[in-house]
Amino acid sequence: MCKNCKKEYKDNENFSWKCRTHRSEYSKEDDLWWCCLKKGMDNKGCKLQKHESLDDEDDEDIEDAEKVQENELKNKRC
Repeated sequence: MCKNCKKEYKDNENFSWKCRTHRSEYSKEDDLWWCCLKKGMDNKGCKLQKHESLDDEDDEDIEDAEKVQENELKNKRC
């Protein structure tokens, strides 16, 4: 499952144009995407990239937590 577009994908079919998302917020009032000015909430994204796994995000969170813990230990004095 891709963390950006929330679609399932296969690794062997994951090319740099497979994941389509928008770079900015959708304006309900104007019925358009601010990033590309395309109308309609269901309009395909303007940013093309590879899918990113939800699992990758979990790994990054663990690494970030370990770095924070390591920095806290460095700053402690006995």
